[in-house]
Amino acid sequence: QTKRSAFIRSPKRRNNGIERRIKTLEKLVPSDKSIGLEALFGETADYIKCLQMKVKFMQIMVKLLSPPDE
Repeated sequence: QTKRSAFIRSPKRRNNGIERRIKTLEKLVPSDKSIGLEALFGETADYIKCLQMKVKFMQIMVKLLSPPDE
């Protein structure tokens, strides 16, 4: 194992990566306040469901508003 791979796999390095991803998730998911990790994951799941519903709605609207095939 090289020094570089040992450094990359260190617990401190992993925690920094996890913390960075959590901060990014907090920025992406709309929320009124700072929430705990469990609540953040719940809010994320709800937000994904909401976005999926919006996509389905837009797909339906495109079909309805598109000219008929000839």
